Amino acid sequence: MTTEGPREVPPAQRIPTDAELRTGPAIGEPFPDFSLRNQRGQLVNFEAARAGREPLLVFHRSARWCAFCRTQLDDLERARPEFEAAGVWLAAISNDPVGDLAQFADEHGTAFELLSDEGSGLIRQLGILNTLVPPSDPLHGIAFPGVYVVAADGTVRRKYFHHHFPVREAPSFLLWDAFGVRTGDPDRPSEVAAAPGIALRAVLDAPDVKPQQRVFLVVSLELEAGWELTATPVLELEPSDDVVVQAEAWVEPGVLRVELLSDARDVEAAPIDITASCELRGPGGEHVARRLELRLALPVGDLNRAARA
Repeated sequence: MTTEGPREVPPAQRIPTDAELRTGPAIGEPFPDFSLRNQRGQLVNFEAARAGREPLLVFHRSARWCAFCRTQLDDLERARPEFEAAGVWLAAISNDPVGDLAQFADEHGTAFELLSDEGSGLIRQLGILNTLVPPSDPLHGIAFPGVYVVAADGTVRRKYFHHHFPVREAPSFLLWDAFGVRTGDPDRPSEVAAAPGIALRAVLDAPDVKPQQRVFLVVSLELEAGWELTATPVLELEPSDDVVVQAEAWVEPGVLRVELLSDARDVEAAPIDITASCELRGPGGEHVARRLELRLALPVGDLNRAARA
C-alpha cells in the first residue's frame, strides 16, 4: 500500500520567516521616485502624480491570478471616491504586464492607477521581491504584498505587511488607521440594544468582511441627557470561530475601536456577541446597573476568484 507524503506548498504560497519577509524602506526612510505604465499604457511619474496629495501605494501579487489581490483591487475601486475626498493618491503596483492590467480594468471598471512593474525593477529596488519563488518558477518576480503611505516629504509614514500573504486591510481600515478618516456610511451593518438611560451600539466600519481581511468594528455607549457613567464600563466580545479580535482601543470616551481579522468563508454571516455592563447615575441622582447585550451578524463577502492561474 502506497501512502502519500504531505502535499508540497507552492513557493508563492509559502509563509516566510521573519528573516525571509522583506518589507522594504522603513518608516521615516525616503521612498524612491519611479515611472511606470498604467492600465492605459500611459507613463506615470510618481513625483508628478503625487503632487499635493498623500500617496497610498498598494503592492499586490497579480490582478490576473491572485483572488485576494483581485478582491482587494475591487474593494479599493469601490472606496476610490472616499480616498480622493481625503486627498489620497491611490495606486496599485504589480509585475503584471500592461495588457493584463488593462483587461482587469476593463472587466472590473477600475479607474484608479494600476501600474505595471513588469520585470520587477521597482520591486527589486524596494527590496520586497518574494525570494521564496525561484527564478525557474513562472511566478518569479512577484512582490511580498503590502501597503505604503508616503508623507509629503517623500518618506514612508506608515506601512502594512504580513507574513500570511492573503491578509489585507479593508479600504475603510486604511482610511481610518492611516488617514484618520471614518466613512460614516449609514448603511454599514449595525445593531443597537437600549435600556433606560443608555444604548449599546455596534457598527462594522466596512460593507462586509472577506477572508483574511482586517476591518474595524466600532462599539459605542450612548447616554441619554442627564445620565452619566459612574464607573468604567466592562465590554465583552465573543466572536464566532470565523473572526479573531486582534486589538481593542478606546478612541474617545464611550467609543471602543475593535480590530478584527476575518477568516469567514462559505457562510453568509459571522456573528459577534457583545455585552456591556455599566453603572449609571440618573437625572434624579439614582444609581442603577445596566447590562446590555446584542448580536451583530457580520455579512461575509466573496473572493473575486481568478479566471486562470
